Amino acid sequence: MSKGGFMKDALILFAITLVAGACLGGVYEITKDPIAAANQAAKERAFREVLADADSFAMDDYSAALDKVNTEVKELDFGNVSVDECATGMDASGAAIGYVVTATSKDGYGGDVTVSVGITTDGEVKGIEFLTLNETAGLGMNASKPEWKGQFADKKVEQFSVTKSGSTSDEEIDAVIRQIKDAGIKYVCTGHCTGGHAYKILKSNLGDMIHQLKVGMQIEL
Repeated sequence: MSKGGFMKDALILFAITLVAGACLGGVYEITKDPIAAANQAAKERAFREVLADADSFAMDDYSAALDKVNTEVKELDFGNVSVDECATGMDASGAAIGYVVTATSKDGYGGDVTVSVGITTDGEVKGIEFLTLNETAGLGMNASKPEWKGQFADKKVEQFSVTKSGSTSDEEIDAVIRQIKDAGIKYVCTGHCTGGHAYKILKSNLGDMIHQLKVGMQIEL
């Protein structure tokens, strides 16, 4: 290829890249406001779902409190979790009746998991709603079902804890084993990484539904 031909091709490629970049920039400028408005609308709907008695919400400055909470959360070893924001829910007179706290876990299987929790001023959880959730169908996505979210509604407890069987008190919330059963899964195989201790717990709850994969094992489907 001659030097002139090479330069011509390079200029054409540069022009195409420049036009494509300008088009993408234009699309972004056109769509960013509608996208932001849609995200804000979804957030406000979630707020009203979890704190239905509120007439309005105010995004007050809780930055100092959030910094303190996030420091404490790191010490609890909950994973890559952060408390993002807090909104004050108010009645028609403008008095605070509760708060909506939004938190995000970056340890989700399909990306970030962001959830809003409505809490009254006396500490009663009124509900939860997911803003982002892209988990495995039939397992993690079961968290979006009303019956799963409903476990948290109207509960006034110091903390929620995870159990391996049905709930026996307000502080015990069903976990993975119940989700497997509810999903209708008939057969589960675990690998080496599950570990012996975890397998024993699963086996005691799932019985013949679960088997531990081993070298040379054959499975007939």
